Amino acid sequence: MAFMEKSAIALTLERRFMLAGVQHIGLGFATPTSGGTFGVQVQLFGNKSYNEGKVGLAYARKLMEEVSIGGQIDYMFVQVEEGGSEGVFSFEAGINAQLLDKLKVGFHVFSPIPVSFSNDYKMPTILRLGLQYSFSDNLSLLAGAEKDMEFRENLKFGLEYMYAKVVAFRLGLQTYPSGVSFGFGVGANKNLQLDIASAWNQQLGFSPALNAIYKF
Repeated sequence: MAFMEKSAIALTLERRFMLAGVQHIGLGFATPTSGGTFGVQVQLFGNKSYNEGKVGLAYARKLMEEVSIGGQIDYMFVQVEEGGSEGVFSFEAGINAQLLDKLKVGFHVFSPIPVSFSNDYKMPTILRLGLQYSFSDNLSLLAGAEKDMEFRENLKFGLEYMYAKVVAFRLGLQTYPSGVSFGFGVGANKNLQLDIASAWNQQLGFSPALNAIYKF
């Protein structure tokens, strides 16, 4: 967000394991100003009987030419058809840096201070570390580690190839739970970008997703 030059709106759609009623919808908006970039996002997951979601207010800015920080205040809620609804507040934050000419690194923490719902369910604290190494303008290797403090770490690896600066082909894998993902992105024009992807789990199957970003 800190490096945005135009306002943008984004829409994300995902159907988990091709199951009806198990879909994720995300909508976000961000706009840069002279004092940093401000944004808002809404995420919804579930169906009529059970659904959960998150509303976030975000802010990001450059500390220097190659370093940026950002944070977001989150309101997370759960709604059960027969049991009512409940929500809690938390926050998340991250930092990105261009360490070398071809190497970028990012760190993110979600809900660092434990918060709980009335049924004693605790929002997980999640740490993420990511690296991107660009072999050229067309080829990049990505690696990351994600640690939910209640579970073992999840290692992620990705490869992206950009063709003619218009179409990006992507391949990824993760270790916990094990899975493979693949997809491609298309810059339809200078303002519109479309990304189509699918993750595959050996036991549960495919989870297709669509992401659209429009800059104005």
